[in-house]
Amino acid sequence: MPLPTARQALTEALRDADAEVRRAAAAALERLESLAKLERLTRAIEAGTAPQALKALHALGDLGGPQALSAVVTALRSSLKEVRAAAIKILRAARDPRLLGPLTEMLDDPDPDVRVVAVRALGDFRDGRLLPILRGLLQEASLDLREAAAEALGRLGNPQALPELVARLQDPEALVRRRVAWAIGEIAVQSADAGR
Repeated sequence: MPLPTARQALTEALRDADAEVRRAAAAALERLESLAKLERLTRAIEAGTAPQALKALHALGDLGGPQALSAVVTALRSSLKEVRAAAIKILRAARDPRLLGPLTEMLDDPDPDVRVVAVRALGDFRDGRLLPILRGLLQEASLDLREAAAEALGRLGNPQALPELVARLQDPEALVRRRVAWAIGEIAVQSADAGR
């Protein structure tokens, strides 16, 4: 049955004498509308300008659900760096552990600003598997990446990061040293709280 026919049949079922039939038809129509909206938003991300794609991404974030998140993950491959960065921020808010893989892949993005956004997002997951990745980023040439990695390690709260963080107290950039000092303090406080 083609989609328009199904939609028409469900619309007619909204007038059924039985209340449960009307509820079932309304729920089915709502699912169809969500699916249609999801498809429109996905097309806008793929074919639209940066402002259109960003608007569609935020609408997908508001829509929520696994299909919407899947479409946001697809946006990580956009040719527009603004779209990739916005997709990372939306996925960061979802905090779904299944997103660690796609977000970790963004550490190889060609744009340094997108990589920084990815590092900040990963810090919110507090997953021990990220420890070696984040420690390695403390050695990056980009001061923004080093600063973001230090912040992420602080939020991760794993004392195993302390040797690398202490070594980064000698970083040539004050911004990085400040973030490293904060991270060391954050890990120490979290460790003390856990020991109580």
